[in-house]
Amino acid sequence: MRKGRMSIISAERVILCAVMSLSVDYFL
Repeated sequence: MRKGRMSIISAERVILCAVMSLSVDYFL
């Protein structure tokens, strides 16, 4: 349970970082 939760959290962080980087590229 804990491992699955951690993997989900890490995946969300990766997606969030990708969205933020794309937004930065879009605005700049």
